Formats: sequence, C-alpha cells, structure tokens
Amino acid sequence: MRIWMAAVLIWGCLSLVGQGVAQSVSYVGANTQNKEQTQKQKKTDLSKIECGTPAFPMRVATVPTNPPFGWVDILQADKYQRAVNVGQGFSIELIKKVCDDLGIYMLPVGFETYQETLRALNQGTIDLFVGAYYDTRFIRTGNIFVTPGFFKNIVLVIFPKGKEKKVDGFDDLIGLKGVVRKDEEFYSLIYRGLPEGLDIRQVDSAQEAFTLLMTGEVDYLLGSPYAAEAEARRLKIENDIVYSEKSLAELEMFLVFSPNTKCLPLRQKIVEQLRLETQDSAAIRNRLIDQINAWGQRFAKEKGLLEEDDVSEQAIPVGGVAEALSENEKTDINSVPTGGERATENGTVEREATR
Repeated sequence: MRIWMAAVLIWGCLSLVGQGVAQSVSYVGANTQNKEQTQKQKKTDLSKIECGTPAFPMRVATVPTNPPFGWVDILQADKYQRAVNVGQGFSIELIKKVCDDLGIYMLPVGFETYQETLRALNQGTIDLFVGAYYDTRFIRTGNIFVTPGFFKNIVLVIFPKGKEKKVDGFDDLIGLKGVVRKDEEFYSLIYRGLPEGLDIRQVDSAQEAFTLLMTGEVDYLLGSPYAAEAEARRLKIENDIVYSEKSLAELEMFLVFSPNTKCLPLRQKIVEQLRLETQDSAAIRNRLIDQINAWGQRFAKEKGLLEEDDVSEQAIPVGGVAEALSENEKTDINSVPTGGERATENGTVEREATR
C-alpha cells in the first residue's frame, strides 16, 4: 500500500470523533473508560418510535458515485422486477454496524446521482445521509447536520509515476494543468480559497479524469487518495500513479438527518455508538481498505485504462484479498515501500488485525 496509507494517521485524516458538544447532540470527550465495557449500548427501545423497526426501517443513503465511500448497486429485486437501488461502500457498512449494535433496522437505499439523493433527503423519502460534506445545499433546506463529523477525508495531488513534483501547497501547482472529479463533490468547498492562476478543469467521472492524467493532457489530479486508489484499482493503473506526501485540505464527513424524518429520537444513540465505533483508527483504516479492494475486485476481469489487449489475469476470489495472496506476498500496511510503489503485484494488501 502506498506511503499515504501508512502515513494517514500522522496527517490526522481519521476523525477520532469525541471532541466538544454540538447543540443537543454531543460526542463525549476523550474516552478514559475500558473500551470493552463501553463498546455496545443497550438495545434501543423502538416501541414508541415509527423508525428503526421491521415495519419502519431507517432509510439510509450515501454518495452514489464515489468509491470506496459510497456507490450504488442496481438490482432487479422487487416482485414487479423493477430496478431497486442499494447503497454500498464504507459509509453504509459503518452505519450498518452501528445500527446492528443498537438493534435498529435500517434499509440501505441508493440513487443514481447526488442531486437525486439530496432531493430524497429534503423530501423525507430517506431518513439519513451518511458521508456528506458541509454543503450549503443541505443547510438551505433545513437538513440536520450532526457535528462534529465522523471522518476526515483529505485532498492530495495525484501525478503520473515519474512526473511527480514536490507540493507543499496550492501555490506549487500554478503553471500546471489540473483536473478534479465532480463526483467527489468537494471542489465547491475549497475553490474560493485557491490562489489565482490555478488551471483546474472539472470532469464528470473518474475514468475521464484518469484518461486526461495518463495521456498527459493534464499534469495532476486533485482528489481524495482513497477515492483515487479505488478507481485506480478499477482501471488497473494503481502502479502508474503516485501521491503527494502532504495533504492540501481536510474535509469532514457528516451524518445528515432529513428535516422530515421520524428517526430523530434515535439521533443521540446513533451518534454515541458511532463515536465508539470510530475510536479504533486501525479498524477504520481496514474498513476503507476492504472497500477499496472490493471495488477493484468487481472489475478484475475487465480491460484496464492503459491496456490494449483483453485482460487475462485471474479475478481475485470473493472470499477476500488475503486468500488471493501467497504467504510471501502478504504485506503489512505499516511496512510498505516509499515513493508510491506497490508491494504486491496485484495491488492488494493484507488486512491488519483489529484489536
């Protein structure tokens, strides 16, 4: 795994929530109790709440086109054979674990675009959005942010391998051509603070962004290293890109409740359990790695971005990345090569055991 994965804790990219009090919802201060004694709360009494029960599951959505944080699977699943969208990814898996611990029934739903997801939240056809940035489009419509955020994403500079440059700030990018993905949904949060003279174009998809990068039409891609790594695995170019060592921005991800949901009585319990769930930074890192690997596995037999012939490599077993590696190929996250090189040929990494 690349050096940014090993250094992510130093940058403070994981939001170990638990600081301060926000409105009526609080993340309790630094935990000094025994984790084993506080890991799970009592099951939630749902008898007087029309939410979180089998009859009224809490409907949860996430970002639809930004692996590993979120994506949408389209299934032919209902009795009329209509397409049913199901949210997937890091954010959904995290909130699933929280709801399981609390005895809350949840239904992961998905929409094909960010705008459709936002509209559903505004209208109350979903109860909770997991993994939103602090976007004014949510705030203007009365949606309820839970602060502080549960995770801090970071923005790095991605270069083609061999063409990387030292970057300490956005000023170092002046004179270069850059690209940013619209589907990462963060550019509107940072562009007002960018220096004049930056040449950054926005494109709709990861494939378009990486095509521009790898053909030399742009010099760099600005984005989350987690999102970049997931899509690089899909496009089979993970060995052809490198990441800047310094983070240029940190962006918190939040829970956002619909103003029309009946699930607000569950808010504090969900927030408290989420705080407990995110205390273990190694476990959070492993969850992200699992989702990055899962996204790459889906496209193991597909043609890569730079490949001219059909892909002949064998797909990674569904059982997990560990089974796909021989003993001498397994790699610890904290002992990876520097300079962006991968330690294994197939680009996977062994999960670190959670303690």
